Amino acid sequence: MRLEFSRVIALAFVALFLTACKTVTIEQPEADSVHVTAPDVVLTFPSGLPDALEITLNGQDITSQFSVTDAGATANGSSIASYLVDGKNALKVVNPSTPTRFFVYDQSGPVVHILNVTEGGSIGISGYVEDPSGVQSVTVNGSNVSLGEDNTFSVSVANGDFVEFVSTDTNGYVRTQNFARPDVAISNAMNLRVARSGLDFAVAEIESLLVSDSLGDLISGVNPIADDSILGNSYEVNVTDATIEEANISLNITGSNGNLNLSGDVYDVVADFSVFIDYIWPLGTGTIDGSFFLDHAGFNANATVSASGGNVSVAVDVTDLDLDAIRSDINNFPDWLLTPIYEVFEWLFEIIIRGQVEDLAEEKLGEFLNAFPDSIVLDIDGNQIKPLVSPESVSSPSNGLNIGLGAHIYALTSNGPNQVGSAYDDAGTMPTPTTTAPGDEERDVGVVLGENTINQALSAVVESGILNVSMTAADLPGIGDIDPSAANVRVRITPTAAPTIDLKSAFETGLGSLAFNDFFIGFDIIPEGETEFQLFLGATIDIGGTADLGITDDNAIAIDIIGTPTVVVRDLDSSGMIAFDKALAQTLFDEFIPVVLPPVLNAIGAIPLPSFEGYGVNVGSIWVMDNDGDYIGLTADLVKVSTTAAAAVPSTFANLAGTAQAASFSFGGAPTVDGDKVVISVGGINPEEGAMSFKYSLDGAPFGLWKQRDEITLYNLRSGDHTVTVCARSAALVEDPDCATVEFEVE
Repeated sequence: MRLEFSRVIALAFVALFLTACKTVTIEQPEADSVHVTAPDVVLTFPSGLPDALEITLNGQDITSQFSVTDAGATANGSSIASYLVDGKNALKVVNPSTPTRFFVYDQSGPVVHILNVTEGGSIGISGYVEDPSGVQSVTVNGSNVSLGEDNTFSVSVANGDFVEFVSTDTNGYVRTQNFARPDVAISNAMNLRVARSGLDFAVAEIESLLVSDSLGDLISGVNPIADDSILGNSYEVNVTDATIEEANISLNITGSNGNLNLSGDVYDVVADFSVFIDYIWPLGTGTIDGSFFLDHAGFNANATVSASGGNVSVAVDVTDLDLDAIRSDINNFPDWLLTPIYEVFEWLFEIIIRGQVEDLAEEKLGEFLNAFPDSIVLDIDGNQIKPLVSPESVSSPSNGLNIGLGAHIYALTSNGPNQVGSAYDDAGTMPTPTTTAPGDEERDVGVVLGENTINQALSAVVESGILNVSMTAADLPGIGDIDPSAANVRVRITPTAAPTIDLKSAFETGLGSLAFNDFFIGFDIIPEGETEFQLFLGATIDIGGTADLGITDDNAIAIDIIGTPTVVVRDLDSSGMIAFDKALAQTLFDEFIPVVLPPVLNAIGAIPLPSFEGYGVNVGSIWVMDNDGDYIGLTADLVKVSTTAAAAVPSTFANLAGTAQAASFSFGGAPTVDGDKVVISVGGINPEEGAMSFKYSLDGAPFGLWKQRDEITLYNLRSGDHTVTVCARSAALVEDPDCATVEFEVE
């Protein structure tokens, strides 16, 4: 067996050893120090002023904020305050390279960590409370919580819709953590807007069905259309086929409460018939075949869209119908017999047009607007959650339809830990949905999605067992240079509590903050000569990072991580094969987690996008809509599946920014770069109108999420050779099967 965790372990020792030979020393802030005001940053240069100096704080360049001398450099706290984040901060001298200095900026109240939940007549909750400045008090549902050693607690609360913890630290900062119980449906969870251009897709479907070949089959169900007798002699009229050659329909919004108007014209309506005559003089007995023709008919209809019983319903009533004169190809037929048949066919044409317009419009508009089928179930390895999105209201402002949606995303399986509930904030008024994102053109559909809904989905994912993840080396290439084919190495993740997202309106990059606390991660191996996995290294850790949202291959919203996540190693599992020092384990996980976390989060597409039968959804912009960070907006265009099937394939271009490398070809070998921040420019030949989307894979790892972008930024890559594979998708949702690769070496 060839196990190469050794390279990573060696890297960890090198990182710890660097303090003995560094040319820049971080004097302030001290490692793991806690600050309630922005600290000054003080650097010294034991070997004199470096040839080049670059300093970052939380991944952002702050070099220009320093006053520099031959002996050192200083930045006042006030000058770096805007770069600080509440909680753990990462200060790094990038050039010359120096180990990252972590310190805490405390601007908020304590965090309640929930480790165990038991269900019964009441809810049993146990966990601990944490604050870098110290915990002063905690209440749950208004009652004081007694804290034990290390601020642990165990309480029992009445089973209700919400559980609320309020905690205060020694600085007087207060934090409220409210949890919506798993069986609570989120009101005003989502809003869907279908623009006029989106509604026109449904109208086009109605037009195509009116002129389809199925009309004759539908009409044959009314046969015989006439069965009568004249002077004691009978005749019977049957329709053998019927067609409409052309249909043009217009749709207009006529009111604010889901009121629409449908009007249009049909042309060249033909009905073939067969008349059986049981002896009528002078015709005798026999069958006469022929056709009736209607050159044109115009109609006008009212339509009302409403939400009831968890569905969108559409009622259509044709109020006016104007038929041209009917013609026939029957010759030498007595008028006294032809006249009643004409009357029958006038009735038939009226029934055809009125009935087809009403039935097809009601059916197709209803199917189109019920964009979240209740049959959706997310299943990963037998673990299931149910996203149940229910229409609650309909309005029709600004020449479009708005559908207010409630949501309840819950676990169908219970293979994960019980959750007290999902993180819940008293959200402000839901923004009006829009199909026009800031700085973008109008698209066909728009979605408003609440932070509470995202967090309920994450909680359901954990409770279902979906986040009980086991990955092999093949799933995570690049970890410690382990042979990807090695079946004797795996990574396990076992969560205790759900990840949570906190949307922020003012983030320079991303949409908010992600916190994933108190989960166990274990690296297992099968030692040589053995047959069972054994724990090599295990720890309970917290992760924080900048969160973004993107789109999975299965057309769902999932979470992405921007930049390097912060990692806190809480406890080491003493049963591991090697007794790791906590500082060494911290260094290892600082390298492991940026590789492990993205494919785990990318796979959780727990929030479905609207689904329109026969159409794909090409997502454009995703942004935070409100200042309080309670809602995101999303806009998208509809793409016919038939259009995707017939569309041309795009080509992908990708190059390392600032180098001559393009796609998979390089000049003079792979370029050498610094791994702190690597930018890859992306583009391509787009055969369709509209923006392209891109996804990428680092070193053979699973592909990430689709996003419309022009560059990909990678942070803190390990030293050695790297390959990034970039794939493009056109606006017609056609993927480039070849993709492009970018190769480079990190010093």
